[in-house]
Amino acid sequence: MNQPPESSRAHPGWRVVAGCFVMALCAWGWGFYGHSVYVAELTRIMGWSTGFVAGATTLYSLIGAAAIVWVGDLVARLGPRRFVLLGAALLSLSVWMLGGIETKAELLLAYLVMTGGWACLSGAAVSTLIGLWFDRRRGLALSLAMNGASAAGVIVAPALVAAIHAWGFEVALRGSALVILAALVLVAFLAMGPPPVDPAAAASRAAPQGRGRVLRSRAFWAVSAPFCVALFVQAAVLVHLVAWLAPRLGPQGAAFALTAATGAAILGRFAFGAVVDRIDQRRAAALSMLSQAAALVLMLAAPSDAALYVGAAIYGFSVGNLITLPSLIVQREFPAGDFARVVGLATATQQFAYAFGPGAVGLFRDAAGGYGWPLSLLVGLEVAAAAMVVLLRPPR
Repeated sequence: MNQPPESSRAHPGWRVVAGCFVMALCAWGWGFYGHSVYVAELTRIMGWSTGFVAGATTLYSLIGAAAIVWVGDLVARLGPRRFVLLGAALLSLSVWMLGGIETKAELLLAYLVMTGGWACLSGAAVSTLIGLWFDRRRGLALSLAMNGASAAGVIVAPALVAAIHAWGFEVALRGSALVILAALVLVAFLAMGPPPVDPAAAASRAAPQGRGRVLRSRAFWAVSAPFCVALFVQAAVLVHLVAWLAPRLGPQGAAFALTAATGAAILGRFAFGAVVDRIDQRRAAALSMLSQAAALVLMLAAPSDAALYVGAAIYGFSVGNLITLPSLIVQREFPAGDFARVVGLATATQQFAYAFGPGAVGLFRDAAGGYGWPLSLLVGLEVAAAAMVVLLRPPR
């Protein structure tokens, strides 16, 4: 059946973009930003140590990284609609379980269920689904869809805190579970129709590489390694930003700096999405990494309070793009039949790497007695990642 061109508003893929925006909003809202709320509330309500709850969050991130590897296979086997319904069921169930937590074992079980929801609704899933409907405009479509992740930090996290204060932890979490389920069921049935090409048939015809062969290939690490380093830095900076800036700006000022970074990430996705399909994406990635390094240098120098806010916004402008770019580079450098599998593996390795970023910087900060030396090291890592992403370019 002939489809309208990707540039046409009638192209059915734009409904998929809207649906993936909602998926990303839910995944990052309750499966990423929500964890800062869970740590604060569960330590207060249950009296558990911060170390235990934060450790459970790290374990969640690592298991989630392993689950992401299977995203491409699940999409091919279940089809987009049933795949999204599976993610909806797992994420909503886990949030419902969190609302009634009474023991540490129940927390670990809820997080284990949540790893499946995260895998089915976050970056690898969005990239795979977008790839079924888009080729030439994939960069723009992916940038628009992944704005849901940035919006989650602005919308879901503050709303969740307000709901907990108004109605209590259990009611807020179980109400959230119902909202997640309703929103994603609508996405599944209104946005996720049959793709132009059956994913299972396409994967079979293309005879994609096995995971072991992908992981052993230089081409795979030429894409994944630079972003492992850059996202390690990015996760560390975002988690520690408020603690770093609060002594200078105060708690409210530091929180506003984080809001500035998140808002700039949304603007960055829109601006980048308009041109990303027509530019050299490896050079764009290098420039994004260097701009983040420059922003950190500006904030470390801190000539004024205003410079801290400007630096936070400059840093945030590339936050979303560094999450989107690996999938777009994979599209250009790997056969189409390998796209879903390679994206899943790349996303998994990058998540595994960035899961250790906040903890590593926390340990270095305690050893150094401040953030200056650890963040200076992060500047060096960011510059190294920028060099890697250009120098590891495969031959044409």
